[in-house]
Amino acid sequence: RNQTILHARQRSIMNAFIAAFTGYTERDKVSDFVESAKAVSNPEDEILILYNGYRSDIHDYLDEQGVEYVQMPAKSFNPFLSRFCWFAEIIQSRGYHKVLLADIRDVVFQSNPFEMMKDYNLILCDEGFPHEQDEWNSWQMQAAYPEYWEKIKTKNVMNVGVIGGKGKSVAK
Repeated sequence: RNQTILHARQRSIMNAFIAAFTGYTERDKVSDFVESAKAVSNPEDEILILYNGYRSDIHDYLDEQGVEYVQMPAKSFNPFLSRFCWFAEIIQSRGYHKVLLADIRDVVFQSNPFEMMKDYNLILCDEGFPHEQDEWNSWQMQAAYPEYWEKIKTKNVMNVGVIGGKGKSVAK
């Protein structure tokens, strides 16, 4: 089931639930996300887990659940930030119509999110304060994307725990 980004298979899949992890080894870190996504997904939806690190009990669990996972290379000094590059790469390589990116440990689904996304290019949650007013977000932005700091510092922080919309818009 483990695939590489360079060998994406031909598919008729239009939508994907995508999450990522680095450093987790126990299945309880991913099981709520996987099982709730499986419970609400349509047959043409895909559940895809991106990761960096070594094989663990999580991979055995994903195999048991029939969920695809892809090992990705580190892209940043911070594993939290690498996932955004991974998301963009995988969405662009596979051409998903709609995607839902979510934190793997603390997001569960009560219904299929793609049904309510039909009219939206991008769905984000505003944290309600600009980057420059929060020490942690300010540091993260400057460390990861220093070239964008001046442009972004007065813009509000978006919660990256759940991002959805059209694949091309989300990847961008």
